[in-house]
Amino acid sequence: MTQDALIVRLTPAEKFWAFGGDVVIPWSQLRGAETVEPKFWLKLGMRAPGTGLAPWYVAGTYRRRGDRAFVSWSSKRPALQINLDGHRFNRVVIGIEDAEGWAERINYTLASC
Repeated sequence: MTQDALIVRLTPAEKFWAFGGDVVIPWSQLRGAETVEPKFWLKLGMRAPGTGLAPWYVAGTYRRRGDRAFVSWSSKRPALQINLDGHRFNRVVIGIEDAEGWAERINYTLASC
């Protein structure tokens, strides 16, 4: 987190599988964060580009009517969804330890902006 943006930093392997890079989200485009259930990937839509080894690993850009999501998630970690408005993605879903804690920190920071 910086004063201007939330930066989702991916490992080199995550970048490779997602066919993407770090995601910079200005606070003005962030609408909140929440944990999502482990089978969220069933409703992602078409992947292009990316990697899909569901239910173990999903990564990349997923499109569905009215939704464009960037995902980098492994079933080994809980899923954190970051909801956006005015960004090239509608949401970013990542696998991260302590997803609930991160959702609380992001929402708290967003509320105090």
